[in-house]
Amino acid sequence: MTNRLYQWGRQGLFCTVCCCAMAFDAPQVGFQVLGSSPTGAMRGDFTSSTGYGAGVFADWEVGAGKAFRLAYDGVWYPGSGRADTIPGLQAGGYAETERRCRSHAVTAQYLFYPSGDREGFYVKAGLGARNDLTRSDVTLKVAGAQGVGLDVVEDSGTRLNVLAGLGYDFNKTWGVLAQYSFITVDNRQLGAVQAGISCRF
Repeated sequence: MTNRLYQWGRQGLFCTVCCCAMAFDAPQVGFQVLGSSPTGAMRGDFTSSTGYGAGVFADWEVGAGKAFRLAYDGVWYPGSGRADTIPGLQAGGYAETERRCRSHAVTAQYLFYPSGDREGFYVKAGLGARNDLTRSDVTLKVAGAQGVGLDVVEDSGTRLNVLAGLGYDFNKTWGVLAQYSFITVDNRQLGAVQAGISCRF
């Protein structure tokens, strides 16, 4: 009796391992290249430039036309300069600012293909974490005096990132996508509209 229970236990364990292996097949990996336009308080408070980005992802199929995606995206906004007057200063005091911003995000996404296949049109939604950081080189100037330089860093902190988007896969490899993501900091919404191409291996 003991031997039979042992054999049944071994068979049950073997079946459980096989089922888990089938449920967690090796993911399909890929990358994407993006253009990014800041929206909301992100535009002005952090950057006023259109940026560029790149990302990597891994997809697990979870049913016909359905996939779970774990993705990382990094976006960099090139320097944008501006000059602001300084209230209260005489002799036309002003500040020259050169700002550079970068954004890093990790998201878990759900993709749905209405066709039931991993090609054609799809929609996606996701949640994750994102951090935005802006470094500003500020030079304070007053007529007749030498400028004073400052290095100012503004960090959003790591916040909940909400993402939604859509795309179209031409085949099992190449596709195009558009997505919108945002975080909220002190009642300010820092968002970005992104579009680009994706490649799956």
